[in-house]
Amino acid sequence: MTKLLAALFAPLLLAPPPSDEVDAGFEPALETVTDADVRTHVDLLTSDVYAGRDTPQPGMVKACEYVAEQFSRYGLVPVGPDDSFLVTYALNVRDVAPSTTFVLAGAQGDVLATLREEFVPAKESPSGAAEGDVVFCGYGIEERKYRWNSFKRVDVRGKIVVVLAREPRADDDNARFFDGLEATDASSLAEKVKKAAELGAVGVVVCPATAEESEVWMNAQLPILAGRGGGRRGRGGSSELALPTVVVTLDLAEKILGRSPTELRDRIDGRRKPDSFEVDARVRLDVVVTEESRPVPQVAARYPGRDQDLLGEVVVVGAHLDHVGMDDRGRVYNGADDNAGGVAGLLEVAQAFGEGKPMTRRSVVFIAFTGEERGLLGSYAWCREPPIAMSKHYGMINLDIISRGRKSAIEATPPPDKTFFDRLLSRAVKESNCRLKVGRGGKEYFQRSDQYPFHREGIPTVFFNEGKTNEDYHRPSDTADKLIEEKVAKVARLSFALAYLAANSDLEGGLR
Repeated sequence: MTKLLAALFAPLLLAPPPSDEVDAGFEPALETVTDADVRTHVDLLTSDVYAGRDTPQPGMVKACEYVAEQFSRYGLVPVGPDDSFLVTYALNVRDVAPSTTFVLAGAQGDVLATLREEFVPAKESPSGAAEGDVVFCGYGIEERKYRWNSFKRVDVRGKIVVVLAREPRADDDNARFFDGLEATDASSLAEKVKKAAELGAVGVVVCPATAEESEVWMNAQLPILAGRGGGRRGRGGSSELALPTVVVTLDLAEKILGRSPTELRDRIDGRRKPDSFEVDARVRLDVVVTEESRPVPQVAARYPGRDQDLLGEVVVVGAHLDHVGMDDRGRVYNGADDNAGGVAGLLEVAQAFGEGKPMTRRSVVFIAFTGEERGLLGSYAWCREPPIAMSKHYGMINLDIISRGRKSAIEATPPPDKTFFDRLLSRAVKESNCRLKVGRGGKEYFQRSDQYPFHREGIPTVFFNEGKTNEDYHRPSDTADKLIEEKVAKVARLSFALAYLAANSDLEGGLR
C-alpha cells in the first residue's frame, strides 16, 4: 500500500512550481554563485598556457576540456555523441601532417623528436625540408636602434638557425631597453626568419627560454583555420614565413644546444649584448603542412526538465570560449573580458542548476561556443546542424563581455522583435536580487555575438554585454586583473533567474 501511494504521489512531488512562483531549490541554487568561483575560472582560462584560446589551436582545445570537466562535476548531462560534452563541427584547417619529422644528429647518434610533444611547425611555416649544421643566434634580431646584431659573429649560410623567442628583457617593466614591456617589431618571428633567410640559412628553430614559455608556444602553433594567415603580426594576419620553421620544447632545445636556453637568455639579458655561436650538432627537418576539413570542438551540457510535455524544449545559455591567440611577437591575447568573464558566468549558471537542482519544466542547455572570433562559426554550426532540433529551442541567453565597465550595470540587448524575455527580465532582476541596473543598449553589437544565429532562426534571445568595448578590446592588455568578479557573479545570478523563469514559462515562444 505504501509503495502504491508513493507511486501515485511521486509526479506531484516532482512537479515544477506554477510559472508565477519559484520553487524551494531556487535560493540554494543562487547561493552557489560566488565571486571566488568566478575568479578561479577567469584566472585559469586567462593563463598563458591556454595561449589565447584561438580556434582551433591546442590552447582552445585545452580550454574546452576544462569546461567539460566543470559540466561533469556539476552533474549535468552530456549533449555530444557517446556521452561526451564535446560537440564538433567541421572547419577547413591548416595543420601539420604526421609525416613531419625533426632529427637531431649529434655525437651520441640520431635522435628522432616526437611531433607535438617535443616540436611542432610554427603556425605560419611553409612546407619544406632543410638540413644543416646548427648555429645559435641569440634572439635572432638585427636592430640598429639598439646597435644589436645577433648574426654578426657567425656565418649562417646553409645552416639551421636556433633563436630565442621574443626579445631581450621582454618581461622587465622597468627596462627602457627594447621598449620594455612593449614588444618591438624586431621581436616578430617573421622578421627573424626573414633575416635568417637573407643571410643564407635554410631553416629556423624557435627556442623558448623557460618551461612555461615552451608550453605557451607549443599550444599557439598549428592547427589554425585555413586561409587566414597565422602570425597576427600586431593585430593583422600574415603570409607564410620565409623558411621552414619549428618550435621546440625547452628540453629538446637543451639537447640541441648542449646548454640551458634559460642560462643563455639570462646571460644575454644581463650583459645587454648579443651572443651567438656554432653548435656541434646537425638537424634534419621535414615540414609537411596540409589543409583539410577537421572536426573542431565546442562544449555543451543539459539540465533535464521535469515536465513530460515540455522537457524536450530547451532554454540555451551560452558564452564564447575562444579568443584570438598569440601573435608572432609572443604576446598572448588572454581575453579576460572577452570572454573568460562570460564563460565564468556561464559556468556559474550551470553550477547553480546542476548543484542547486531547481525544478524546471523545460530543459536548460549550456554551450561554450568556439569560433566566435572568426565569424560566429560555432553558433552558426550549432544552428545549421543542431544536436537538438531548432524547433525545440524556446529561447537563448548569451553572455559576452560582461565583466568590466560600470560595476552595477549591464545591458540586456534585445532583438528588434518583441519576445517573451521582455516580460520576464524585470522579474528576473527582482528574483535574483542581483542589484544591477539593466539597460537595453548594445544594439550595435547584436549581429556580432553568438545569439545572432539563433535570432536568425526565429529564436527569442537576450544578449548580456557592457554596451561598448573598452580600450583593451582585442589587445594583450585584456587581462584578468582588470575584471570585476563581483559584476560577473551578479550577471550570472540574473542569467540563472532568467533561464529558470523561461524554463518554467507559460508564455508563447517565437518572435513577434
